Amino acid sequence: MPRIGVFWFYNAVVIGRAIDLEAGEEGIPGVIDSPDTHSDLWEHDRRLLIPFPELRASEYHSVPRGRVLWQIEPPLARVYMDSVLFEPTIKDKIVKFFALESSKVKWGRDPHYSTSQKDLAELFDDE
Repeated sequence: MPRIGVFWFYNAVVIGRAIDLEAGEEGIPGVIDSPDTHSDLWEHDRRLLIPFPELRASEYHSVPRGRVLWQIEPPLARVYMDSVLFEPTIKDKIVKFFALESSKVKWGRDPHYSTSQKDLAELFDDE
């Protein structure tokens, strides 16, 4: 069964929390999302970082990340993530982590998930 949630990709490993669709929330009509946020999960579930102690002093936004949502009709997973993650081997690992092998998946970029300093500067430039 497909799962949803937030994730990071570090040292060729998907780090995150994948939850069942039933545990998700339909905040936007027709879209099921995880109640987890990157910042809360990074700060409050330190078990995620046990394999990578060097990340303990890092901020959640310094590691490439993304989110998997479930669209009800037509049924498919929508994965939004940092543009640096758009490589076939990385996508395959994300598909496996969220049990999406039997699901249609649409991939998208989200500027909020960027680790590029240039992209972040453009996103938060008030001028």
